[in-house]
Amino acid sequence: FEPSVVDLSFELGQELMKAGDAAGAVEVLNQGYQLDKSNADLNLALADAQAKSGQVGFALTTLDELAMSYRKAGKLEEMAAVLRQMSQLAPSNIKVKSRLVDAYLQRGFVAEARAELIQRADLEEVAGLRKEAIVSLQRAADLSWNLGYPQEAFNLYDRILAIDPEDVGNRSALVNLLLQVGRLSDAAEHQRAVVDLAIKNGRKHEAIAALHQVIGLTPDDMTAYYQLAENLASMAEYHQAEKVYRRIVLMNPDDAVAAAKATSMAALREQAQGGKSTA
Repeated sequence: FEPSVVDLSFELGQELMKAGDAAGAVEVLNQGYQLDKSNADLNLALADAQAKSGQVGFALTTLDELAMSYRKAGKLEEMAAVLRQMSQLAPSNIKVKSRLVDAYLQRGFVAEARAELIQRADLEEVAGLRKEAIVSLQRAADLSWNLGYPQEAFNLYDRILAIDPEDVGNRSALVNLLLQVGRLSDAAEHQRAVVDLAIKNGRKHEAIAALHQVIGLTPDDMTAYYQLAENLASMAEYHQAEKVYRRIVLMNPDDAVAAAKATSMAALREQAQGGKSTA
């Protein structure tokens, strides 16, 4: 038996690691690595030595190349194990997490990508990167939904809204998901929050559209009817406001306030029409 340079490089590298000389091991193992990059044992030994000598970036590159070689050979389980090792090497590095997310998605490891996205969101939130954390959580929620884990998707959206309660886009997305699983009361609750945010920020058209959805979900919500009528009236949509008030009266004939407002809206409508005719 005549050992090759690769064999000698691996054996000597192992001995140097046992002796605590990680930097020396990197130098020796790298010689064998340049001759044979497909040697899995050598790759893993080199990455380990690089990591222990403080060369985490090089270690990640070495492991990434090994993962790619496993992918080309169809060894998906081995590839996943290498990717998990990469994650363990840099648990607090946001850039590494982003790289791993992309790698997992490109290789079809959706569950692993979701886990890395959640971990990345944790790091981003601690670092004060709120917008970035929301994007990570949103992607993780989408993956959870597609994987068939709706409750996890809901939990992630709840976390998004805890970070930014005024995120209307993600709240509306959550409403749509809740409707798909038949959770109407929860969807209505979040839709009411959309209404409140629209009114708070002076977006009356959005408020009216959201109120129509609330009423569609909870047809007996008198508060929503009143809010809808008031917003329509504030935009001089007197005829539409009158129709809403009259609907309230039909639902509750004893509601004197709604009856009076319906009459008032009718008068304003006639007045407005008369003004147009005179003009």
